[in-house]
Formats: sequence, C-alpha cells, structure tokens
Amino acid sequence: MHRCGGVKTGKRRGILLLLTWALILICFVSGCQGETRQSEPVTDGFSCTAEMDYSGQHYVCLLTCPGNGGFAVEMEQPALLEGLAMNWDGEGFVLSYLGIERRLDGSGLPDTAFAAAVRNALQAAGEQLMSGTDKGGNVLEGGSESGDYTLTFSSDGYPASLSVPGLELEVTFRDFQPVV
Repeated sequence: MHRCGGVKTGKRRGILLLLTWALILICFVSGCQGETRQSEPVTDGFSCTAEMDYSGQHYVCLLTCPGNGGFAVEMEQPALLEGLAMNWDGEGFVLSYLGIERRLDGSGLPDTAFAAAVRNALQAAGEQLMSGTDKGGNVLEGGSESGDYTLTFSSDGYPASLSVPGLELEVTFRDFQPVV
C-alpha cells in the first residue's frame, strides 16, 4: 500500500469520510430546527457532542455551528483521531491534524458511507420539517437515499438521536450549548 508521510492512504480515506460525516451532520442538524417544533429554534449557534456507532465502530466528536454559516468538527474518540478538526466555510472545508491542513470539497461520497447516510437522513428530515408534512411530536420517520431513518427530538427541540437501521448507524446528540 502506498505510504505518504507515514500515514496509510486507507487511513486517510477513513479519516476523510469521518470528517465529511461530521460536517454534513452539522449542516443538517442546524436545519432540522423547524418552525413546527414547540420550542424556539436555535438561531445564534450551538455546539454539541455527537456519539456515533457505525457497523461496530464507535466515534465521538464535538460539533460547533456558530450561526454565521460556518461549522466546525473536532474528533474526541477514538484516540487515534483525537484533535482531528474540520472547519466548513460553506464552499468546502479545511481538514487539519497535527498542524497539517488540507482544503477539500467534500463531494463524491457513496450513499452507503455513514457521512452520506447522516447527511441524507437529516436533509430529508429537514425538508419534511420545513414543508410542514411532519406530524408533530418528538419522532420523525422517513426515507432518504441511504435508507429509512428515525430522528428523535428532545423536549426542547434539539435533535436527540438518529437511526439508519439499514446501515447499522446510530447517532446520539447531547450536551447542547449556545454559541455566542
């Protein structure tokens, strides 16, 4: 296998997929705060922790949406990825780790990649909320290009969990904080 800078190309692809997921998750989590919810939507920005289980692997990251169109993701677990960060500017993102940065556009993920699955489910849920076709309550079920999903909300209107059973993907959101 080709080696570049001591990191295997396959590991780089895995890291890229993980970071792309986090970026997409942030983009669509902020869009899921529809007006049909009883609580007031978050408009000034937020940060939260996302815990994800995907096909037997566990990941934890800090997601930040400052409310100005930018997004940031910082990996916390597994230890190998700790400190890996991605900053989104609306056109692409900058991936950084150990002082090395790379600008990427984030396109071309297959629908079965967990990043694309989260993006597809949250985008479909956001569209459903914005169109007013949701039935209210704390659970939103639907389908996306990646398969059927269930998105639950806490009583304060924040996303609480996302499940895409066909891909063995479970995401839990917690520790929401406003970002000023």
